[in-house]
Amino acid sequence: MTAMKGDNGKAAVKTISRAAVQALHDHVAHISQGIIGAGETHQPIIALAEFDDQGGLKGVRLIGGLQEFFADNAGKDQLAGIMRRLLALLGVDALILVAEAWALIRDASVPIDLAALAKSGGVKAQPDRVECVTINITTKSDQYFSINPIIRKAGKAPRMEIGKLQGAGGASPDGGEQSGRFALLSE
Repeated sequence: MTAMKGDNGKAAVKTISRAAVQALHDHVAHISQGIIGAGETHQPIIALAEFDDQGGLKGVRLIGGLQEFFADNAGKDQLAGIMRRLLALLGVDALILVAEAWALIRDASVPIDLAALAKSGGVKAQPDRVECVTINITTKSDQYFSINPIIRKAGKAPRMEIGKLQGAGGASPDGGEQSGRFALLSE
């Protein structure tokens, strides 16, 4: 379980190392590569992960049937709320969301005007958008994510490039940032 008794008698939060999160990310990314490489649409997946006291992955449970939540923004907002409650209620160490998405990859030194982006039709309306699989991993104390571009070339099977796992708290050491309804689920 994630909650353990601390020295003060209160529930302590198990610390999940970055290396353990990286290993979990890589495992999930390789599964996603197989789905994309087979030419399949990557259906949204939530996985619940539990780590042992030494930081090793103890188990992963998959939850499917989430496509209906991705039909519109209200459904995505509802799913984000459900994910926050799942992490708090189920006693798991990490919650993983994997889904296909559109992304804008921009220089971190140039801020994105989110209000203007929304008025112009959002990310999906931008000509420089990138089709990708996003992997969000949320622990009790941190959030990590990666943007994994899907490469499609005529006459070839699609492939997914595994993106860099971005650091805890939604930001990376190189200035990358994630925003939106699934950012910082642990707050």
